[in-house]
Amino acid sequence: MINWISRLQFLRRIRLESSTSYFFAPGSAILRAHRDSKISIAQGAFRFGADLRPNRPSAAYEKSVLILERGAILQIDGRVSIAPGATIHIGEGAFLHFRGENTIAQNTIIKCNKRIVFEKGASTSWNVTLIDDDLHRFKRVNGPELRHFERDLILGENSGLQMNVVIPKAVHVGANAIVAANTVLRTDVPSDCVVYSDTTLRTKTGLTLNYENF
Repeated sequence: MINWISRLQFLRRIRLESSTSYFFAPGSAILRAHRDSKISIAQGAFRFGADLRPNRPSAAYEKSVLILERGAILQIDGRVSIAPGATIHIGEGAFLHFRGENTIAQNTIIKCNKRIVFEKGASTSWNVTLIDDDLHRFKRVNGPELRHFERDLILGENSGLQMNVVIPKAVHVGANAIVAANTVLRTDVPSDCVVYSDTTLRTKTGLTLNYENF
């Protein structure tokens, strides 16, 4: 019952800007929006928590969660599809902008505390985590707080994040760039490139498990 009350309050925050705009989320999705937040769908469909391929469903975490705090803005400028298991939290006064043709795969986490922009065609694979500002502030021991520079987290046009990518701070990913699987990204990425973490695989030969101990 509480979830349905929150859902109705959420739907009241949505503004459809054109006759082709609509919003869909399954009943299992948790939707919460502060009365001073705003969701604007300029054109196209915003599908949240629905299978990207209904005829080929994929496993995902139990629920999808979309929360907007006081003064938060969610702007949708075209077709946006977000698969089940997503957690999207837009903090107080923060702005999350999808420019359209964006596909977000299963179990993605987006923590937007300042400003995150998905340019047109920017998409993610599964188990991706994006944070623009974790709101932590550091200081020197027995000294002043370190200066903090706020930046937007921007995923360029037609860029892609492969599975298990983590972006823990605001960076700019260039157009047509690919961030490869299992990469923790802390620096900007130029356009038209592929970036990845170069891990070293080490092999010790002549060993096996002692199965008698199992």
